[in-house]
Amino acid sequence: MFTAIRTGLRLGLLLTVMALVVVPSVAQEIDAHVQAEADAFLAMYTSLYQRLSTLESEAWWLASTDVGPKHDGMREAAGKASAAFTGDPLVIERLRYFRKHADALTETTVRQIEKAWLAAAA
Repeated sequence: MFTAIRTGLRLGLLLTVMALVVVPSVAQEIDAHVQAEADAFLAMYTSLYQRLSTLESEAWWLASTDVGPKHDGMREAAGKASAAFTGDPLVIERLRYFRKHADALTETTVRQIEKAWLAAAA
């Protein structure tokens, strides 16, 4: 009888130790996967955002320094392109996903995600 209890205790202790070792490592793998996804998304987002922002700034400058319908049209088109990108439903969906999993991301990544979120809301 005591052997059965001792075996049960050992098995329970073994399962507890396994849970303490395996669960955190699985959580770490998931966190690393979310961080890698966020890094890839932000690399794409930043590249496109910087280019669109540059084009928009150049169009605004031209429209301000050489007033005319051509440059006004360029300014308006550049603004619409930038807004279409930052407010795209797929971009917002990914940002929402990363905001939901912010605890798996580095502080810098969370800040970048929040900045992109604010740009989408503008």
